[in-house]
Amino acid sequence: MKLYAKRGTTLLARSVALKTPALLVLSRFAVIGANLLTGVFLARGLAVEARGVLATVVAMPGLAAMAMTAGLDSATLRLSGKEAQRRAAIRAAYRRGVLALALAVIVCPVWLVVAPQPLSLEVRFAWAVSILLIPVLVLNQLLGNCAIGAKKTALWTTATAVNSLVYLTLSATLFFADLTSLIAFLSCYAASNLLSLSVLLSWSRKFQASHDNDDPSAALVMRSTAIGTAIPTVAQLAMLRVPLPLMSITAGVRDVGVLAVALPFAESLLIIPVMVTSYLLPRYHANGATLIEVRRHAKWVLFCTTALGVVIAALAPVLIERVYGGDYASAVPVIEVLLPGVAIFSYGRSMQAYLFSRGRYASVTVAAILGLAVSVVVQVATAAEIGSLGGALGILSGYAVSTGIVIAGLRYFPPSGAT
Repeated sequence: MKLYAKRGTTLLARSVALKTPALLVLSRFAVIGANLLTGVFLARGLAVEARGVLATVVAMPGLAAMAMTAGLDSATLRLSGKEAQRRAAIRAAYRRGVLALALAVIVCPVWLVVAPQPLSLEVRFAWAVSILLIPVLVLNQLLGNCAIGAKKTALWTTATAVNSLVYLTLSATLFFADLTSLIAFLSCYAASNLLSLSVLLSWSRKFQASHDNDDPSAALVMRSTAIGTAIPTVAQLAMLRVPLPLMSITAGVRDVGVLAVALPFAESLLIIPVMVTSYLLPRYHANGATLIEVRRHAKWVLFCTTALGVVIAALAPVLIERVYGGDYASAVPVIEVLLPGVAIFSYGRSMQAYLFSRGRYASVTVAAILGLAVSVVVQVATAAEIGSLGGALGILSGYAVSTGIVIAGLRYFPPSGAT
């Protein structure tokens, strides 16, 4: 795969090659901005308790969808890079969506019957809607990956824009019309996701109907990729999720609050390596790449991530003071420790995409598991003394260890035929 690394390419060709991953990254930041505005209307339109319930019932289907797509998300990305394997990727997305729907239809009525009695009817209904949204989020994730793999960047951008802008528009309308309620805002969230899904379903159904050149090996590649990438995916997600509950045990609730404020800064920086490698994985699978090209891509991702990290580190003291207040001033050094960890991870993430494209999962799996283990050990050992800073050190250590193992694995045990 040549991308912008091909020798002798012109500056124009390089800029065209960079356009797609740049658009993916910018789209994600735009979504974050729209969601922040939506959050303002939600916070002003609901009581604090109701806002907390809404945040919980919105977060739950997202977490469930992550669990149900772990491994399959990388598999759909990888196979969608080849047209002959794209139908298999879309079919796999459909099957997982149907499975999620079946589970939701079973669990939803059971929940309505066994839900704790102290919960109001409105809250029970909100949880029921949340459960029914799981298959929608599963399909949005997997079909969105298929679109990225198929180089349908405009389609993916349209779907994500529809999702965030419809949610923002409907929420603002309810707020100004003074029609705010938990169910009303949750309905806005459901409508936005359903409209986004309709965009992706329209494209995927047309593709399925117009192509019939299936690769016989696609099902086997899909299965092996989904199984091989599941553990690394879950372990890497846990790297940023485990520290909060662990902090409540090792330090205290105040440090949990400080770390909770700091983590979104790290997560925003993760957008660059995650979105760029989502673009690279199907390209590596479809066209191949030399190790020289992979390392060059990794250096570019590291450079861009580091540059944005420097900006975030410079703005963090001002943002923390203005947005969160002086009580959260201790979050600034926590952010300053987290950002280098994300930058280190960004370098290994590109190599991880290459290894996944070649069906090599062992070193990434070992790296993810040991990285998570080191992260937990470091936090447990340090949090009692230095609080939330110990959680940040744990994440930094985990990312450093996992990236080091991936680099070593690629260097000493390269895929067969790698040059």
